[in-house]
Amino acid sequence: MNRRFFFLGGLGVLAGCGSTVSQSGRPHIIAATPPYVTTFPIYVAQEAGYFESAGLDVEFQEHPSSTTTTALLAGGEVDVSF
Repeated sequence: MNRRFFFLGGLGVLAGCGSTVSQSGRPHIIAATPPYVTTFPIYVAQEAGYFESAGLDVEFQEHPSSTTTTALLAGGEVDVSF
């Protein structure tokens, strides 16, 4: 439970670092994810509504590798990279 709040809190902090605001008035965060099983929990959290309940609008974009997601983060094209 504490990990979930830590994770959501981290995304909340990142929401203030360059993210936009969606039509719903919540911070819109673009997260780049590689197709690895280790990213599965964030998709479960999204389906369970954890991001929405924390007031976040998170959009996941799947990319072929973590190298690609890191480059997108460095280039400012995404807000979070996993």
